[in-house]
Amino acid sequence: QQSLEINLVNSGQIDVLVSNYFLAGSALFTPEHQGRAFTIMRHPIELAESLFHYRKSASWEISYRKKWKHWAFADYAKSDYYMANWMVRQLSGTMPNEDVDETHLEKAKQVLRRKILVGISSQWEETIRQFKYYFGWEDKTPFCSL
Repeated sequence: QQSLEINLVNSGQIDVLVSNYFLAGSALFTPEHQGRAFTIMRHPIELAESLFHYRKSASWEISYRKKWKHWAFADYAKSDYYMANWMVRQLSGTMPNEDVDETHLEKAKQVLRRKILVGISSQWEETIRQFKYYFGWEDKTPFCSL
């Protein structure tokens, strides 16, 4: 909201905008200052499990959950804390309290196909190669992965 209020995209002060929320982030752009979206995706279960383990141990984070210390991932997945289909919800604009069905999945897939350059975390080298080609990135430091 603050980025929108201060007209950040039109300010000329940024080259890259990072957001976990694609729809909200994309709303900042204008016809005069268009963005190009890219992401590096993980398998949804791997991502959920990684976040679960991080949130149960990262006491410095606001998302830390002390009571998860002795939980297994299966306990978390069965709990009210787990949000199924998080990525589909984000890309289709579906609220957490709404049921998700095939129409939401199709909308999310359409957004990915039409609006986002997608890389895969398990294929890191190829993902970076494609991003470099697409964006015209060049290595400034020898042996740098970007």
